[in-house]
Amino acid sequence: MTKYYIQSGNASWTVQAKDAEGAALWLLNQTIQPYLPLTKPGESSSEDEDRLFGILEGLAQLAPEIQVSQIGPGHTDAGRFDTGEIFNTWRRLSSSLDRLFDSFN
Repeated sequence: MTKYYIQSGNASWTVQAKDAEGAALWLLNQTIQPYLPLTKPGESSSEDEDRLFGILEGLAQLAPEIQVSQIGPGHTDAGRFDTGEIFNTWRRLSSSLDRLFDSFN
């Protein structure tokens, strides 16, 4: 795994990831997670709304672009990723995991 410096908006981390996109996904996930309510199977629609508002609040912490570097903070040598595109990837992965765990219930 490679060491990456990732930053966007108010979020900045140093992580090890398989690739630059994985590092960007990690930043987005770590930024959104604190805003998500704890969920349980069979949640109500109001909890779904709380989850949506948590996701939006987490996304509001990020800039339109996620910058990734192997050199150090403030550089983009490893890539620049559109936050919306990274969010779409995160959402697909999250949905896939939800379906996988639902199959065990």
